[in-house]
Amino acid sequence: MESHQDEQSELEAQLEHAQAKIRASKAEDQKLRQVQWERERDLQLETFVQQRATLDTLRDQTEALEVQELRLQAEVEVLRERQQETSETEAHRIRRLVHERTTLLEDELAKGKLDLDYIAHIISSARRQELKQETQRETDQNTKSSVKNLVQEIQDRRRRDFEVAEANFQARMRSFQLEKETLAKKAKELQVTKQRALQILSQNQQLVIKGFFDAPPATQPRDDKSRTTPTLDFEEILQSLNQSGAQVEQIQTIDSERNSGRREFADALQEARETLEQGDERIEAIEKSLLDRKNEAQKLGITVDGLGANSTRYDGGWGIESYAPRQYEMVYFIRGIVFVCMDAAITEVATQPGKELLELEYGSTLLHKQSRSKSCTRKIAFQLNLQKSSLAVWSF
Repeated sequence: MESHQDEQSELEAQLEHAQAKIRASKAEDQKLRQVQWERERDLQLETFVQQRATLDTLRDQTEALEVQELRLQAEVEVLRERQQETSETEAHRIRRLVHERTTLLEDELAKGKLDLDYIAHIISSARRQELKQETQRETDQNTKSSVKNLVQEIQDRRRRDFEVAEANFQARMRSFQLEKETLAKKAKELQVTKQRALQILSQNQQLVIKGFFDAPPATQPRDDKSRTTPTLDFEEILQSLNQSGAQVEQIQTIDSERNSGRREFADALQEARETLEQGDERIEAIEKSLLDRKNEAQKLGITVDGLGANSTRYDGGWGIESYAPRQYEMVYFIRGIVFVCMDAAITEVATQPGKELLELEYGSTLLHKQSRSKSCTRKIAFQLNLQKSSLAVWSF
């Protein structure tokens, strides 16, 4: 009986579990169906909105086309009326000319003759202008050759100066390298000497302390003033350490100055090389600008007939074409001097901030080194004084 009840309770539990699963599946199906319905509704709404926007756009376009059609029709009507008025006016004018002016053919022939005379005058003027341009072209060719020769001479002179400066720079670099090696050797010797002095100082201190502790205190009375104790000259040691530190700082200062000078020389050498490489391009640009100015002057007609060889013509600007051909060489010479002065001034102004920054950095580095050396010296002096005081206490 009890087993039957247990089986019945298990079956009821299984039935309830199955019913719960069925309810859960139904709820899930209903939820999925609702989500799908909402998606379809949103899609239909989006489609409706898009169709509505498309219809509005088409309606606006249709209205715009209708307005444009009306405007075009009005313009066509206006053009038709104007064409009709023009045709009527032209017909009336022809009728008036035929009936009122009987000498129309003679007048037209006279006008044609005047036109032919004017054309002949233009042709003769054009020929004279061509002859004048050919003469001017020959003069320009001669001037261009002289300018090229002058520019080539200037470039050769600058190249020779650059080669001499480069040789001097290389010689100075070699001397700087030798001085650097010599200073490095001296610094190494000073460092070895300093290390040796510190080693001797430490050995002497160790020997003094070891002798003090190894000596029997009973055999030496307190009132023995004739006993000998090892002494150290701390002032001499500190003075030697300070001198060695000052020499090392001086060597480092000279080395940094050499490096800064080498960097400035390398920059100047690079700028000079770039100037030499860009020389041909600058000459071509100058010649092109001269040709453009001459063409513009010819187009504007800025020429005066009857100018002599020594006369100077001015076209409204301080261009090279404002001078006579014989004055080109002097003008180029003066311009070269001005350009050299401007380049030197620009270079000096550009290097001033770097020089000031280098001096400031060097000053701060030197102050830092001096403060560090002073602190190290004070530490060593303090340690030596402590050791001296401890030795004095132990001796008493």
